[in-house]
Amino acid sequence: MKQYFGDTLTMEQVLQRVYATADVTPDTVDGGGQCPAHLNTDDDPECELSSTHGRGLMNLERATRPVGAVSGGGTFVDATGSIGAALAAQGITPVVFDSLGFPFRQPLVAQVGAPASSVDPVPAFLSSRTATDSPQWRGLHWYRNGRSGDEPWVFATAVDRSGEVHTAGFAYAPLDSNEYATWQAGFVGERNRLHGGLAQGSWSGDGFWHYTSFLRAGKRWALTGESDHGIGIEVASTVAHGSMRGNGVLRETNALFTSHAVHLDVSDEDRRTRLTVETPLHPERGDFRARVPVGGTLTDGVRYADIRANLAPSSREVRLSGQHEVTGRYGRFAVGAGTRFNAGHLAGERDWYAGMRWQLEF
Repeated sequence: MKQYFGDTLTMEQVLQRVYATADVTPDTVDGGGQCPAHLNTDDDPECELSSTHGRGLMNLERATRPVGAVSGGGTFVDATGSIGAALAAQGITPVVFDSLGFPFRQPLVAQVGAPASSVDPVPAFLSSRTATDSPQWRGLHWYRNGRSGDEPWVFATAVDRSGEVHTAGFAYAPLDSNEYATWQAGFVGERNRLHGGLAQGSWSGDGFWHYTSFLRAGKRWALTGESDHGIGIEVASTVAHGSMRGNGVLRETNALFTSHAVHLDVSDEDRRTRLTVETPLHPERGDFRARVPVGGTLTDGVRYADIRANLAPSSREVRLSGQHEVTGRYGRFAVGAGTRFNAGHLAGERDWYAGMRWQLEF
C-alpha cells in the first residue's frame, strides 16, 4: 500500500484505507438484541465488526483501486495542443479522488484531449471560399454575417447557444476579382473554453474566462481561368493574442499565437483537387500558470504543485492534407487524406487519417 501510493499518504492514512476497504462480515444480532460493545463502533444495535475477523480481511485489490465515483479530475479539450504539450513537459501526474477521499494518479492524457479537426480556434467571418476562410465554430448563432449590396465590408457578431462564447469583428473581402486580398479583425470572449477547446470540472473551476483579439489576412492568385476553373494558389496567416484567468487547474495564460497555410487548387467544372500545407494556431511566445493536485486526501487536505512555464512548444505541428472532389449525376463524392508531423506540438509524434464522403443530391 505504501509503495502504491508513494509519499502521498501517511501510515495512519494507509491504515484508514485498509480498514475502510476490508471484507467484513459483521455478527448478526437476534431481534431485540444488542451488539456486544467490542463489536459496536457507533452505538447502534447493528455490529460493524466481526467477532472472528475484527475489522475484516484485507482486500488489497479493492484498497488499490478507486472506490465509487472519482472527483477532482475533469477534462480539457486542448484546441491548440500547446497547453497539453507544456504540461506534459513538466512530468507532473495529477491525481483524482475516490469516494473515500483518497488520491489516485491519472495520466495527463486521460484529462487533456485533442480537438476535433473541424474546430477552428479563431472564428471565420466570411462565407466565401477564400484563403482566410476556416470552418466556423459549431454552435455559434450569427446575428450579422453578410454584405449589403456590393459593400466589401462585413461586420459580424455571434454567440453560442449557451452564451459562453461571444465574438465580434470586421472583415474586408472584395470578391469581384480572381486575384484579391482579404483580412479580418475581431475579438472573442469565452467562458470555460480556450481557443474553442472545452474546459470542464476542475480544469475550469468557477470563473474561467479567455479573451482573444486577432488579425487574419490572406491573398489569392488565380493563375488560369475563372475562379472555379484552372489553377489557384492561396496563402493565409493569422496573428492572435490571447489571455486567460481562472481558478481551476489552469490559472493564467498569456501568449501570442500564429498560424499559416498554403493551398493549391486545381479545378474544372466537375472536379476539384486541393492540397494544403499548414501550421495550426500555436504560441510564438508566452507563459502559463497552473495549480495541479498531486496528493493528500480530501479529509486531511490536498497537496498541489504550482507550475509556471513557457507556453511556446519545442516543436511545431505541420499538417499535410489533400482532397479530391467529383460532382456528377448522383451528387458529390470526395476522398481525402492527411498527416501531422510533430502532432500536438510533440517532437517525433505523427498520425494520419483518410476518409471519403458521398453527398447525394436530388
